[in-house]
Amino acid sequence: MRLTAVWTGLSSESSTTRLTERLIDAAVASARTNGIDPVVTRINLRRLATGLVNMTVTPTPDPELEEAFEAVQQADAVITATPIYKTAPVGIHMLFWQLVDEGALAATPVLLASTGGTPRHSLAAENTLRPMLGYLKGLVIPTSVFAATDDWGDPEDATRLTRRIETAAAELMAWASGSVGGGVRADKTADPLDPAGVTPFEQILEQR
Repeated sequence: MRLTAVWTGLSSESSTTRLTERLIDAAVASARTNGIDPVVTRINLRRLATGLVNMTVTPTPDPELEEAFEAVQQADAVITATPIYKTAPVGIHMLFWQLVDEGALAATPVLLASTGGTPRHSLAAENTLRPMLGYLKGLVIPTSVFAATDDWGDPEDATRLTRRIETAAAELMAWASGSVGGGVRADKTADPLDPAGVTPFEQILEQR
C-alpha cells in the first residue's frame, strides 16, 4: 500500500507538520494491525512553493513538482493537511491541488486535516478543500481532523486530538484496504471520452 502525505508546513516548528506526522504514524499503525506495511511518501509543499508559482506562468515542468504529482496519482491513500490563514487554507496548499491533473485522486481515499489558532477555523478546510478534492474524484473520508493551538497544550484537549487522529487514520486505512467501500479503484489514466469506455445510449435505454 502506498500512502502519500501532502501538507504545507511553513516553519521548522509547524503545527501542521506535527499533525501530519502524527496522522502518518497512526495510519501506519492501523494498517500494520491488519498485516499491511504502507510505503510512505512525504511532500511538504513549502519546498515546492517556487515551482508551484512558476507553473502558473510558464509551461516548463519542475522535476520535483512532477514527482509530487506522480506520487499523488500512484497513491492508495492520501493525507492532506494545511494551516488556516484568515478563514481559508494557505494559498500554496490550494494551488497544489488546483494544478494536479483532474482524476489524479480518482477513487483514492483522502484524509483532510487542518490547523488554526482557534476552533472558529475548524470548518474552513471543509468548506474549500473538501469540494475541491471531491472535484478531483477523491473519496474524502467523513472524518476530518482540525487542531487548534489549545489542542497541543491542554492535556484534556490533547487527549481528544489523539482520539480524532486515531479515528480518522483507522477510517482512512479501512477505505484504502477495501474493508469499507468495496475497495473499487478507478483507472486514473483512462480517458472519460474514449468511445470504447462509453456505454451506448441504446444499451442504457434497454436497461430501463
